[in-house]
Amino acid sequence: MRSPRILVLLAAYNGDRWLDEQIHSILNQCRVDVSLFISIDPGTDNTETLCREWADRDHRVRVLPSSDSFGCAAKNFYHLLRQVDLTQVDYVSLADQDDLWEPDKLLCACKILQQGYSGYSSNVTAFWPDGRRFLIDKAQPQREFDYLFEAAGPGCTYVLDRNLASALQQDITRRRDDVEAIYFHDWFFYAYARSGGYRWFIDSHSGLLYRQHAHNHTGVHQGFRASVKRLRMIVSHQYRFETLRIAQLCQDCHPTFSVPFRLRAEDCRRFILIGINGCRRSLRDRIALFALALLRLF
Repeated sequence: MRSPRILVLLAAYNGDRWLDEQIHSILNQCRVDVSLFISIDPGTDNTETLCREWADRDHRVRVLPSSDSFGCAAKNFYHLLRQVDLTQVDYVSLADQDDLWEPDKLLCACKILQQGYSGYSSNVTAFWPDGRRFLIDKAQPQREFDYLFEAAGPGCTYVLDRNLASALQQDITRRRDDVEAIYFHDWFFYAYARSGGYRWFIDSHSGLLYRQHAHNHTGVHQGFRASVKRLRMIVSHQYRFETLRIAQLCQDCHPTFSVPFRLRAEDCRRFILIGINGCRRSLRDRIALFALALLRLF
């Protein structure tokens, strides 16, 4: 029986401090056939040189041709998914540039996906330079409409089967401008899957070490800096806009899906207040979202 063929998509930007360890952990996954495609957002360090050196010495690594600046990780991942050939792979996985994957990360995902799921994500273990570690638990039971208000966890844990990845590839190509307006690719990918009727599994197993540092694109939502960042998102209505954009795009992509509220802020707020139990997975997050809606901050 052949090993599952998995295409890993890695978006890189100024990551030469961590990429060697990350790439090594990806290529040393056990009992799976891995290939790695890297797209580099031009930066100021040696990321491109390092990645091309990897490609020169390992046939499993390919670096996409240089491109203009993407400006955010989401656009880089959309670019990656548009460019790759999915016909010869079983699964597609997303990777950040600065994590460390456990040797069985992809194998665990494959075993779950082979049970009839199309999408997979998992808990992660955050770690800091001082040795601290913290389990990020995203594996609460899924709710009816949680995908319209949150991701399935960090995108670096995502693994998609070929059918889901191919459908997503077609829609992000066909609706490029609308997709690139979405800042959180992991949230959109999860919403796209759930609204399209694809089954998704959120695993309580932690398959990677999620590195925390000053340059994290998102990182763990703990501490003063993280709180300030989230508050800015709320006050600027970025979270509200992202919710409405994702809901609209899912409805456009899936003719059989209808958003359960009119795509206006007031109607969405009313939906949250009435149906909060179906909007987020964790009790803490449901309380926070309800409070935001009640205070008209959503």
